[in-house]
Amino acid sequence: MRTLKTGLETHETLFAATRRQAERALEFHGRHGRFLRFVDTHQKWMLLHLIADIDAGNGDGIAVNWIAQRAHDLGIASRNTTLAFFGQLAGYGYLVQRDSRTDRRMRLVSLSRETEEVLAEWVLGLAASLNPSLAVERDLGLDGERAVYKELYLPTISALLDTQQFLHPPVDVSLMQDIRGGWLVMNHLLCGVEHSQCRNDTVLIPDFTLAEHARQYAMSRSTIYRLFRLAEEAAVVGWRAPGNPPMLWMSGYHLRQYCRWNGRLLAVVHSAMDKALATVSTYAPANPHYFFPAGDDVRAPATRSA
Repeated sequence: MRTLKTGLETHETLFAATRRQAERALEFHGRHGRFLRFVDTHQKWMLLHLIADIDAGNGDGIAVNWIAQRAHDLGIASRNTTLAFFGQLAGYGYLVQRDSRTDRRMRLVSLSRETEEVLAEWVLGLAASLNPSLAVERDLGLDGERAVYKELYLPTISALLDTQQFLHPPVDVSLMQDIRGGWLVMNHLLCGVEHSQCRNDTVLIPDFTLAEHARQYAMSRSTIYRLFRLAEEAAVVGWRAPGNPPMLWMSGYHLRQYCRWNGRLLAVVHSAMDKALATVSTYAPANPHYFFPAGDDVRAPATRSA
């Protein structure tokens, strides 16, 4: 197994921010569960961000075929997958479709205002994960959800779409992120990891049952059982018997892999916050690093070497 060029102290710092993010992600799901049923994989999140990035908040609409080609070029999804996803979002009002005024054969799409508001709330949660003591909207001089969307969300996803290591996660990470609802499972597991365990080779997750989790997050049993069967085969998770129920464990290597992959997302949010702070002359934080105490070490998550 390949080793990681990083210190465990840096991992502890990144784990703390990642765990805070996981807690906020589950709260976010509680408020927007209906919307998140349609954006339940890493691929779908990237397609949603791609629309926002290309439209850049103008609301004028972008040609569907052009976005589909861009998604294909970035390796996010095939043309047919992209078009099917857009049709689903439009059917429930999360995407606005219209005819082009100059070419009736061309269909334009843009995010609905409701979707933009949800995405603004999403990036605020990420920012709060980096620094819980920061009043993000006030301290960054962002007046309302529209300002958050334009000044914080759009710069974040623009940089994110240029980050190949985040677009294409490591194999063990994509296992959880590419199955419907897998992101919920991973966030739930993270919330069960004590900070004192994050250095361990094997991390124990107490009080976890597949049936209860499926009910809690409205996942089908077949989906969650398939997810865990694949994860067990990849040695990402397993069950420690005897016990009733058996104790779930997670590989410490997988935990570090996930934190580094997710750290790339937190790093681009950090950068967007820095840029927003630079325009607010009245705010001078006592500690300018949102990843404390090792902010500079975490901004560029570690890479693997043979």
